[in-house]
Parts: sequence; C-alpha cells; structure tokens
Amino acid sequence: GMLKVLRHVLLFVGLACGASLAGAATITVNTLSDELNADGDCSLREAVQAANTNAAVDACTAGGAGADLILLPAGTIPVAATIQVNESVTIRGAGRASTTVNRGGSTAFNSSAAGVVLTLEDMTVVGGANALNGAIAATRVDFSGGDTINTLGGAITLTDVTLSGGTDVNTSSGAVTMTSVILSGGGGVNTSSAPITMTQSSIAAANGTAINTSTGTISLTQSSVVGSNDSGINSSSGAITLVDSGVTGSGQFGINSGGSVSLTRSLVSGSGEDGVNVGGGTLAAVNSTISGNQGRGISGGVGSTVTLNAVTITGNSMGGLSSGAAAGTTAVHAILGPNGGPNCGAAVASSSYSIDSGTTCGLAGTGDRSSTNPLLGALANNGGPTFTHLPQTGSPAIDNGSNGACQAVDQRGVARPVDGDGNSTATCDIGAVEAGAGSPPPPPP
Repeated sequence: GMLKVLRHVLLFVGLACGASLAGAATITVNTLSDELNADGDCSLREAVQAANTNAAVDACTAGGAGADLILLPAGTIPVAATIQVNESVTIRGAGRASTTVNRGGSTAFNSSAAGVVLTLEDMTVVGGANALNGAIAATRVDFSGGDTINTLGGAITLTDVTLSGGTDVNTSSGAVTMTSVILSGGGGVNTSSAPITMTQSSIAAANGTAINTSTGTISLTQSSVVGSNDSGINSSSGAITLVDSGVTGSGQFGINSGGSVSLTRSLVSGSGEDGVNVGGGTLAAVNSTISGNQGRGISGGVGSTVTLNAVTITGNSMGGLSSGAAAGTTAVHAILGPNGGPNCGAAVASSSYSIDSGTTCGLAGTGDRSSTNPLLGALANNGGPTFTHLPQTGSPAIDNGSNGACQAVDQRGVARPVDGDGNSTATCDIGAVEAGAGSPPPPPP
C-alpha cells in the first residue's frame, strides 16, 4: 500500500516538473549579427521574437508559454534598433567580459507590456533598458553609455552590477533594490514614491543628487554616496535610514530631508552645505559622526526633533546644531565641537554625559562638560566601515560616559565599554568612538 502511494507521489512530482519545464523554452543564439530574416541561424533579435510569439523564428527554437531563457554567445552583438520584449524572458550572456550587447548608448531593450519581467545576466550592455509597465532585473551586468534603467511601476533589481558613463536608475513607483552595485560617472537613482534599498553598494560623482525621491523610503546598509555635485541624498517626505554607511563630499547638503532620518554607525562629512538638514522632521543618530561640512553639522527648523546618542559633531565650518535643531535635541554621550561657528545655535532641550567645547549648548545634565576640548584626532581610517575621529590620549571623552547608557558597540563595530584610561575599570567613552579598544571585526565579505 505504501509503495503504491509512493508511486503516485513520484508520478505527480514528475508530471509537475514536466509541466513547469514545458512552460518555457531555451533559445540559443548562434550569430552576432543583428537580423530578422530566414537565413538559417538564430540572432538575438530573432530569439526575442521567438520568445514573444512562442513560435520558431528563422533557426530559433519556438518560445514557450513561460519565461523563456535566451543564451548569447561570446562576442559583441551590435543592436541597430531597440529590441522589443513582450513576454517575460531571461537573456543570459557568456559573462560580462565576454558578451557585449552594443546599442551605442541608447535603449537596447524595451518592454511596454504589463507584468513583463526583463532579466539580463552575465553581459555588458552599452545602452539601457526600459520596462514601462513591467520590471527589470540584472545580475552580473555592466551598463555603460549613459542611457537609463527605467520603469514606471515595476521593480528594478540590480545585483553585482556596474553602471557607468552617466547611467541613471529611474522609476516612479517600482521598488529599487541594489546589492553589490557600483554606480559611477554621473548617474544617480531617482524615484517618485518607490523605496530605494542599497546594500554593499556605492554611488560616486553623481551629476546632480545621487539618491532622490519624493515620498519613497531610502535605506543604505554598508554603502556609500561620494562626491555628488548636488546633495548626496534628498527626500521630500520619505524616511531615510543609513546603517554602516557614509555620505561624503556632496556639493550641497549631505542629507536633505523633510521626513525622518536615522543614522546608525554612519558618517556624513565634507558637504558643501549642512551635513544633515531635517527641516521640521526628525533625526535619530547613534554611534555616528557628522563632521567637516561647510555649513552646519545639523540644521532643522521649528518643531524638528533630534536625538543624539554616542555621536560626534565636529569641524563643521558654520557650527554644530542650528537653533531650530538644538531646541529639539536630546543628547546622550554626544561630542559637540569644536566647530567653526557656535556648537549650538540655542541650548539643547536635554543632555547627559556630553561635551561642549564651548558654552553655547547650555549643557546642564548629569556628567556633562562644557568649555572642554574633546581632543579628537583628524577624520581617518580607524577601522570599521567609515572614517572616524579617534579621541587622543588624555581626551576627556575617554572613560567619562555612563555604562548605564552605553551602546553595545561604537561606530566601527568595536565592543563597548573598554578601559581606555588604564585604571582597570571599563567605562563607556563619550562620542562615536571607543578609544583604547582592540581592532574592529573584519568587514563583511
């Protein structure tokens, strides 16, 4: 009886597998020519036509009802006109160093059909991809030529991808997910209401704002935004979250937000204007550094709320906290100063175990220190994912915090507290860095 049941199960599994395999075809391209004719071979354009129509085209196998797989040979395939994709398909090259689809910087692939997922793998594309009512996925692909990766409402998923030469990633309401992506040479990421998620990725030298959204959320983990000639990150009202990430060298604001900003073990430095501008919104910063910005470290308007926990704000040319930001600030284990202007434009709302290099922050809480130079080193690679300011020998930040309010690690990921002053008692430091600690954990692979 059990054997009979097992036979039925195996028969069912076999039928199910057969059904799924029958739903899609593998179409092998065997010429580098861009053609649609009947000369006895199979080109990329003919293969896409076979996938679109589920019928044989020239020597290309007929596509199936499901998402077909098109295999490209090594070599360069010149594309004279945009290739129209009407059904979900995966187009796979022989490797990005081997297969190039060259559209000369214009749109190589276009889809306007609803629900189509265009998947590109293992190739270089000189040009872009467009899916008006569908989605785009790319894995191990190098895009160049300055066109766009563009959808209206479909997701854009990029994994192990480079985008150069001014290539932008644009969508209205489709989620953008970037993992191990390097975007350089002028391009940026723009959405209207869609979320943007970056992991172990970087955007360098954006010709404009690097990451821009109206109402979408922005999330960076182990990622960086470097050298945008406008703001690094801009959001009208969407939440911005950085973990183990940096925004450096922006031409205007580092982060400009009308919503909420969260910084964890992160750095905002070298901006041409304020480091973080929250308008009337909120900033929660933990184990983070905001330094070396040409404006103020943090600016906010009336009603803004700022929470600083183990944060270092120093070396900002026009000051530390604007009056609006300071009035709504709660500071614990914060270093405020020295800055080029007043450390605080008004007294902070509440504080404890914090340092003001001057007297403008009105520190009056337990463990607070005013008119005290924190003796910080220059912004440097002290280990961890971002640069930091390490308290120097004799710094009043060392071992003068509260273990009851201590974070588990510092900005670099080093465990807190450690004995930094050699008195055999491990006490939490003030600011983003725990001095005297051992090496931080190795970076993730």
